Order: sequence, then structure tokens, then C-alpha cells
Amino acid sequence: MELLSPTPPGWGGTLLVGLLHSIEIALGATCLGLLIGTGGAYGKLYGGPVVRDLLAVYTTVVRAVPELVLILLLYYA
Repeated sequence: MELLSPTPPGWGGTLLVGLLHSIEIALGATCLGLLIGTGGAYGKLYGGPVVRDLLAVYTTVVRAVPELVLILLLYYA
């Protein structure tokens, strides 16, 4: 248990900082995803024909390509 203590011989403080960073990243990604998703849905419903067609192509590609391939494309692009 002394390894989890927040004092210098333990790793508790470092683990707590890592936990807080993970929560911050998760909340930030959730908010960003909500904004992007809402914008895309609004564009598909109320956008012009070009915007609707572009978003239709985007959703078709994202649904058709496996998630791992998308992650690799985004990472190496």
C-alpha cells in the first residue's frame, strides 16, 4: 500500500495526476465530438444540396471502413 501513497516514496500522486489528465481528455473529446456531430447533423438536415451530398459521402465512408483502418489513416496521414 505504501506504493500508492501520495508522498515521495509512492506513486499515488503521479497516478492521480494521470487520472485527472485522462478525465480532462475524455471530457474534451466528448464536447468536441458533440459539436462536430451536431454540426454534421444540422448540415445533413438543413444544408444545401452540396453540403448534404458531401456529408452523405462522409457518413458512407465512415460506416463502410473499419475503425482500425480509420485510426491508422488518421495516425499516419
